[in-house]
Amino acid sequence: MQTRVGTLTICFVTGVMALSLAACGGGGGGGGGGNPTTVQITNKVTSVVGGTQYVFNASTYHNHGNPQGVTWTITPASGEGTLSSAVNSGASSSVTYTAPASTCTNCVTVTATSVGNPSSTDSDTFSIAGSSISISTTSLPGGLQGIPYGAALQAIGGTPPYTWTVSSGSLPAGLGITVNNANITGQTITAITGTPTATGTAQFTVHVSDSANPPGTMTQPLSITIGTQSTADNGELSGQYAFEINAFGQGGGVLHAEVGSFTADGNGNVTAGVVDFNDPNGAQTLTVSGGNYGVGPDHRGTANIMFSNGLVRTIAFALGSLNNQNVATVGRLIQFDYTTATGGQVGSGAMYLQQPAAFSLSSINGPYAFQLIGQGPSSTVLGPRVAEMGSATADGAGNLNPGVFDLNTGGTMTNTAFAAKLSTDPVNTATVGRLTLQVTSGGSGNSVVYIVSANHALIMTTDPDSTSPLLSGEILAQSSAGYSNASLSGKAVFYLEGQGQTAGDSVATLGLVSSDGNGNLTLDRQDKNDSGANKTTTNQTGITYSVQANGRVTIAGANNSPILYLVNASPASTAFIMDTSPSVAAGYVEQQAAAPFALSGNYFFGVPPPAALASFVASGVATSTGNGTVNFTVDVSSLLGLAVDQTSSGTGLNFSADGVSTDSVSDVIYFISPTQAVVINTMETSPNVYVLQQ
Repeated sequence: MQTRVGTLTICFVTGVMALSLAACGGGGGGGGGGNPTTVQITNKVTSVVGGTQYVFNASTYHNHGNPQGVTWTITPASGEGTLSSAVNSGASSSVTYTAPASTCTNCVTVTATSVGNPSSTDSDTFSIAGSSISISTTSLPGGLQGIPYGAALQAIGGTPPYTWTVSSGSLPAGLGITVNNANITGQTITAITGTPTATGTAQFTVHVSDSANPPGTMTQPLSITIGTQSTADNGELSGQYAFEINAFGQGGGVLHAEVGSFTADGNGNVTAGVVDFNDPNGAQTLTVSGGNYGVGPDHRGTANIMFSNGLVRTIAFALGSLNNQNVATVGRLIQFDYTTATGGQVGSGAMYLQQPAAFSLSSINGPYAFQLIGQGPSSTVLGPRVAEMGSATADGAGNLNPGVFDLNTGGTMTNTAFAAKLSTDPVNTATVGRLTLQVTSGGSGNSVVYIVSANHALIMTTDPDSTSPLLSGEILAQSSAGYSNASLSGKAVFYLEGQGQTAGDSVATLGLVSSDGNGNLTLDRQDKNDSGANKTTTNQTGITYSVQANGRVTIAGANNSPILYLVNASPASTAFIMDTSPSVAAGYVEQQAAAPFALSGNYFFGVPPPAALASFVASGVATSTGNGTVNFTVDVSSLLGLAVDQTSSGTGLNFSADGVSTDSVSDVIYFISPTQAVVINTMETSPNVYVLQQ
C-alpha cells in the first residue's frame, strides 16, 4: 500500500514500513539494483460466481518509482476459467478472469508477477461458487393483529449463509427479522416473525447478501397486510371441546403431542380447561388459565389458549357440523405458533364438542376400536413411525378385557392380546372428562383419555418418549360384538398417510374398494402420491378378506396386506386401516354413498397429523355450487412459517362413475357422500390427505 501526505511517502513493502522524503526504496542506484519491485493483488476474493467475470487489479512498487509492468497466469492452465484483457498502466495492472459454469472449492489460483530483475509475485486462490444470489421470496402472506406471524425469507444461489436486512421502509409493528442457526432441518432459516400490534399494509424492501468476497447482493420490494381478527360468529364455538394435536417438535424432529379440553363461552373467551402434553421434555398436565378466540363469517378462526405455567398455544381452525343451536360440533385445527424461525412445531388435529353427561367410567361400556399414530422411542433424533390399532370391550367399571392390538413399528408387525384398566381423575373426570389408562397385561404402558361422548374419546400415551413410543389418536364405539364377513360389504373409500419413499417426505393414498360380504374384495381404483411420484391402480381383483368377531380384518392378495378394525357394520361400514409396510400408512375407511356424485355447498377441512418432518398442515373452508368449481380458503403452517387467508380454485370437476374426479390444480378428489370427500394433490412432494366435511 502507498499513500502520500505532503512530501512524505509511506510504503508497506512485504509487511515492513519504510519512510523516505523522496520515494520508497531511496538511495539504491538505477536499473535492477537496490530494492526489488514489489507486486500486490489489491482485490483478492474467496469465490467467484460460476459463469461470471471478475477483474483482478494489482499495484507495483519499484525502486526509483519506475514500475515495468505485470504478467498474469492461472493455475490450472485449463478447465477452471480463463484470463484475458490484461492491461498495464504505470504502477497499475488488471486482468479479466472468466469463471466456468461448474463449481469447485479452492480450485483456482491467479498469480501476478512483476516484470523486473529480480521479480515479485502475489497470488490469490479462490473457489467457484454457485449461481449468483437471488431472492426467491416475491410475496408474503397477510396476518392478523394479535395473532403470531411467521414467514420465511428465502434466497437461492450465491454462497450461504445469507444476511438479511430491511433496506427501506419498515415491517409491520411488532414484527422483526429473526434467524435460527440450529433449525431441525439442519439449515439456517431467516424469517419475519412476531405478533402484529396494528393493522394496515406495510411496504418495505429486503436486502440479502451472501458470504462470498465480494458478497453477492440483491433487493426485493415486499409488503405485508395485517388485518383484524373477525369475531362475527363467536357463538359457533361455545361449550366444552376435547381436542388433540400431533406435531413434529423443535428438537431434531422429535414428536410432540397434546390432548385435552377447553371451554369457550360463545363470546370470544376461553375460560377453563385441562391439557396433557408429552414430548422430550416429559409428560405434564396443565390447567387452562384463560384465552381468547375469534370466529369469522366463513367459520374459520384463531384462538390463543393460555396455561397456568405461562405457555400460550395459538391455533387456527375451521368449524363445521353445526347443531340445531348453530354451535360447531367438530373442528379441524393446526398449530399456529411460528414465532422464532425455529421451523416447529408443525402440528394438526381436531376438536369435538363434548357431552358432559358422559364424564364417568360407567359411560365407557361395550366394544370399542382404537387407533393411535406417532413415532418410536427417540429423544434426540427422528424415530421410526409407529401406528397401533386394536379393539377391547369395556365393562362400565373401567376394565378393558378382552383386548387385542396390532402394532407397526417401521414395518415390523406384532399382534398382541392385552387387558387394561381405566381410572378416574379425582379432580378432572367430572369437569373435563379426563381418565387415565394403564395396560395391565400383554405389555405395559400408560395413557390419558378425554371423553367426547359415550361413543368417542381421545387418547395419548404419557410414558417418557425416550423409552416408549409417543402415540395419540381416538377411540370409537363398535356397533357389534360379533362381526363376520357379512359386516363388510358394498363400496367404501379409504385414505391413508405414511412416510414416503424419499426420506423426510410422505405418502398419501386414496382408494375405492368393493366387498361382497363373502370375503372377496376388488380394488376398484387407487391414487397414490409417494414423495411426489404418482401412481393410479384400477380393477385389481383376487383379493380376499377375513373378519373376526372383534372387528379385526385381515386382507390377502393386496399390496402391503393392510389390517382393518371395523367400527360400524354395514350398510355404513367405517373402519380404521393400517398397512404393514415400513411407510406405516394409516387412516380410515368410510362407506361411499350412491350416485349422483357432486360437491355442492359449504365445507370445512383439515389434514391428519403430519406423517413426515417436511409436511405442511392446513385447515380451511371450501365452497362449491355443484358447477364443477371448488373455491378454497386456507390457513397453513409449515417449517417455513404461517400463511393466513390463502385462496385458490379448482375447476373442471367431473366425477366419473366411481365417484372420482380431478381438477385444474392437480387435485384428485374421492366422493364419499354429499357431505364428505377426501383430496390429495399430485404435485406435492410431501403430500397430505385433505378431509372435506359439512
